Amino acid sequence: MKKLLSNTNYLVFLIASFLIGGTITANNSYFGLLYGELGGSISGIGLAFLLFAGSEAPIMAVVQNFSKRVNLILGLMISCLFFVLRYYWYGSMPAPKWILAFFFIQGLSIGSYLVLATLL
Repeated sequence: MKKLLSNTNYLVFLIASFLIGGTITANNSYFGLLYGELGGSISGIGLAFLLFAGSEAPIMAVVQNFSKRVNLILGLMISCLFFVLRYYWYGSMPAPKWILAFFFIQGLSIGSYLVLATLL
């Protein structure tokens, strides 16, 4: 146990997994409510999730190549910054059309996090 808890990469991974993993799950549960409350339609929620998922795959490919040139912990912190910025922006109550227009923010946050956390 002592050896495991002295591994810095493991501790960073563990903390990030608890904080970001819970955030991803909450987003998947409550995004539809936010989108509907902002005036979006049911079909808009489906379209948003389609765009979100579609934006993650290309980001994952780019980040995997990029991760070979940067410190993984720094990259993970930048990924977490994308989460903070995205949820701060959601908190400003943007119009549903702007959420759809900036769908790539989801890819930047989740796509980069998943790759970097796995490589860590």
